[in-house]
Amino acid sequence: RVSGKRYDLYASCTGHSSSVASVDFSSDGRVLQSVSTSYELLHWSVAEGCQLVESQADQSWSTWTAKIGFPVMGIWDGQADGSDVNSVCACEARSFVVTADDRGMVRIFNFPCVASVPGARDHKGHSSHVQMLRISSDGLRVVSVGGADCAILQWQQHSSSEGAEGTQDWRSALESAVQQQLQKRRTLGGMAERGSR
Repeated sequence: RVSGKRYDLYASCTGHSSSVASVDFSSDGRVLQSVSTSYELLHWSVAEGCQLVESQADQSWSTWTAKIGFPVMGIWDGQADGSDVNSVCACEARSFVVTADDRGMVRIFNFPCVASVPGARDHKGHSSHVQMLRISSDGLRVVSVGGADCAILQWQQHSSSEGAEGTQDWRSALESAVQQQLQKRRTLGGMAERGSR
């Protein structure tokens, strides 16, 4: 609860055996789901702060950033060791989920993604692992944050089609942005060179 600039503790949810990696609220705000770094998926009553033991399979979620759970079980391919996927973010309104992984890939899947071979679209822009990504509120952009390359990339969807199959090639959008940045650098470099003469 927020009161001006002061925050009041509403509840503490205790039960994970390791640190919490992601938190999502249900669409009605009554249930919280959390996933730990040891891959425990727990559900909590927001009103009481206590753990819920009954199934939340039919629950509608306002966000989905959990790396595990029924709607994202198809993001894990047979080669993944459980630590390859670093970040997940779903856009239910546009029916896609994006993942960031250790291979430097931003992958787009249909959402929910329950098939073992879901037909992901892979996009490479980072030179090393991708730490985190999030989808904009309108579902048209994805921002990814690299690890060793220290890069923040913005990916833009150019198609109004939904899902991984209808999503325009985001690589072309990235290449266009890179070309624009290179052109700006060339222009600024030329101006600096003329100024030093």
